[in-house]
Amino acid sequence: MIKGETKKVSVIVPVYNTEKELERCIHSICNQSYENLEILLIDDGSTDASAVLCDRASQEDKRIRVIHKENGGVSSARNEGMKQAQGEYVVFVDSDDWIETRMIEKMVFSAVRHQVPLVICDYKRAMEDERKKAEQERRLSAKEVLNYYLLEDETIRIPHSVWGKLFTRQIIGTKRFPLIKRTEELLFSTEIFCEAEQCVYLPEAFYHYCDDRKDSLMHHTDAEHTIEKEIPLLAEQIRIIEQNGYKEEAELAYFCFGKRLLYFYLAFRDKMLKKEALLVKRYTVKNRKRILQSLKGDFVKKTDRYRMLLYVWFPAIYYRFVLLHDRRKR
Repeated sequence: MIKGETKKVSVIVPVYNTEKELERCIHSICNQSYENLEILLIDDGSTDASAVLCDRASQEDKRIRVIHKENGGVSSARNEGMKQAQGEYVVFVDSDDWIETRMIEKMVFSAVRHQVPLVICDYKRAMEDERKKAEQERRLSAKEVLNYYLLEDETIRIPHSVWGKLFTRQIIGTKRFPLIKRTEELLFSTEIFCEAEQCVYLPEAFYHYCDDRKDSLMHHTDAEHTIEKEIPLLAEQIRIIEQNGYKEEAELAYFCFGKRLLYFYLAFRDKMLKKEALLVKRYTVKNRKRILQSLKGDFVKKTDRYRMLLYVWFPAIYYRFVLLHDRRKR
């Protein structure tokens, strides 16, 4: 028996209309080298053959439980999975993705050996080229995790997505996902990062993330969602980091927030969405003082500092600068 295999792992898979990829996903979970699994397939009102495939899989592997529910979105499905989960650890896998055979074994082994509530592994996007990455397992403090996450470090990649991670049920506690279309994992993961004093990062790309589906939410932009949901969530994320006493990381978060506002402003101006661009400008003005303060940090490159200064004070002039300078170069 693998060390630590007395501990049950609940694998939560939200399923909605992924009949083409679903069997590959289920197969990769059922064939894990770590066998003490509870596999929860949450059928979120699928209208294709996904529901049938889930039921068929449960007949072939007694570790699988299928929960059929009305469509409520991926957050609703994950929340239902957490409600049903009985394992000491929880792993999330999206139904159009798949995982390497030893992923859960390696994660549980690390969690038990280091006595940490969170283990994160690297991942590989569909069609992604080889890149430089961490060479060995790393034990990280909460401050390090927040820094790698906020800076979007490509050597030690820590996305806010919940896939590619192993959580103890204790650290999840009563946390749940907000019922929104996108960015639903942002606050959930940020709270976990702040509360997990230590975690382990595994450099192996055990998780295979498929971001090439044309109907994937990653391929859609929604101005209303950005203004009403995403920007307020980013502001709330900073509040959570500050509330947990991470002052330096909050400064970094403000810098990242300013960069996101800059990106949204340019995107809306490009699409001639004047009303939305104006609303982003108002958010920028409202947070101007803290964004400017964040530019003093050592983590800010000189070119980023100059660009942010121009954008924060003169958004319209910055947009013209981008049109004349950056895009003319291309």
